[in-house]
Amino acid sequence: MCFFGSNITLTSGIGISSNKTVLTIDGTYEGVEYEYTDQKKLGTSDGIYIRSASTSKVTVKNMNITGYNYYGVIYVPESSAYKDVEIEYSNITYVGPQISFNPVGLTRFVDSNITVKENYAAGNEVAECNRIEIGGTTTIVHNSTGNSGFWFRNANPSFTILRGAVVNYESTSRELFYGVNNLKLTVSKNAKFNVISNNGLAYGTNGTGESLIDEGATLTLTKTSYSGSYATWYSYGIITVNKGATLEILNTYSSITSSNYNIYFMGSQSGIVLNDPQKIVLYNTVANVITAQKSSTFNFSFNRINLFDVVVPINYNITKSTCPTYVWRKF
Repeated sequence: MCFFGSNITLTSGIGISSNKTVLTIDGTYEGVEYEYTDQKKLGTSDGIYIRSASTSKVTVKNMNITGYNYYGVIYVPESSAYKDVEIEYSNITYVGPQISFNPVGLTRFVDSNITVKENYAAGNEVAECNRIEIGGTTTIVHNSTGNSGFWFRNANPSFTILRGAVVNYESTSRELFYGVNNLKLTVSKNAKFNVISNNGLAYGTNGTGESLIDEGATLTLTKTSYSGSYATWYSYGIITVNKGATLEILNTYSSITSSNYNIYFMGSQSGIVLNDPQKIVLYNTVANVITAQKSSTFNFSFNRINLFDVVVPINYNITKSTCPTYVWRKF
């Protein structure tokens, strides 16, 4: 374990010894939380970098970080040899162009506040990644105008909100992710994931494969602006919403077109399964809330469904004058 004893401003790159299989870098010592500041250089070896895949886990915790390098706080090479490398950021406050570069391994954020913006380098992604886990109470604000929040690549990409987590993500100009059409998306039991983004869930027609909103979990996805004829969520696999869970997809921005669906089911392997959720809200002021490219799986188990054929403002309570056009309930 490595402790800070004072604020650190990097003046040269630091290579982690191949003899270190597990390393923790702790920015708090004797009750004092210190700051770490990148040097203003943009090479892969200008920050802290892993030399060997024998380093299986690095944890960075309890510190304030000012980032300047878009290769992240800990740089991990993009090679299959590093697929089992795990990088964790815990109790971190980060401001900079990109916190993580780990394109084949696992990156985890826990109890952190992350702001991605121009800071010496242009604001890039939150992470270039393969597997992402987010836990605790974590807030991410993504201010890049040129990149999505997460760039997924390589085999079997996944994005997991851990059990019981409360995660808020906002992208002021872009979307949550890009790079793949098979992202495994999981909002684990009793977790809450709130996504507010300019362009919806993914770039263009990038999208998810298997998606799970598990028991008692909540996923709220709000699209804030017009972006061509794209849907808010492209699903290439099954979306499963389990008992007591909530899914809300809200399209309330101006200039919505008839092609700005809430969910576009792509291909015959796509669809949605509702296992007695607490609430599903698909709201759109112009377009149909769902559409499908081909025949898709729709398997519903629920107590009540309300369908409207007129627009009701989303912040209105249901009253006698705003009753659903069609109601089905199970007694």
